[in-house]
Amino acid sequence: MQVMRRSIVALGMAAILALTGCGGLGVNIGSGTSRGSPVVNKVGITVQSGVNIYNVSRNAFLLLVSTAYYQYGSNLYVSATQGATWNVTESTAFGCAGIVGYGCTTSSAFSGAILLFNPDCATPYHGQTTQNICVFGVNLGAAGVTTAGIQATVAGVSSSVITINVQ
Repeated sequence: MQVMRRSIVALGMAAILALTGCGGLGVNIGSGTSRGSPVVNKVGITVQSGVNIYNVSRNAFLLLVSTAYYQYGSNLYVSATQGATWNVTESTAFGCAGIVGYGCTTSSAFSGAILLFNPDCATPYHGQTTQNICVFGVNLGAAGVTTAGIQATVAGVSSSVITINVQ
């Protein structure tokens, strides 16, 4: 009898934990159709392939990830809307030559160039929605560090332009 009572109590506790999750009632963490918020207020870009420093070697790759956030008060929550479209800002000298399939602008504020690839770092990126992007550092023959910019847009909200150092 006592074993049965303990089993019922254990099952009841398991059901309560399953319903409330680790964070308590009302917590909605993660992404997917039933989690997070469909609202996007901010977009962030972070380095996925190592330390969160925006450096890429020439003729090498850097993997980035975009995160869409819903801001409520001073709190940021990961939004359910995750995929981003990516755009680059290149050196005026490079002029976006040969870039097809995604947004590219030129600016004299940048001295280098990058190319975008899908997260597999093998297939060229063509402007489709993806949370991760692979950045290829282009060797323009310039000595020293050059720079290019990258920006992610999720649900009409764009991140700040992040400066990528091409070394």
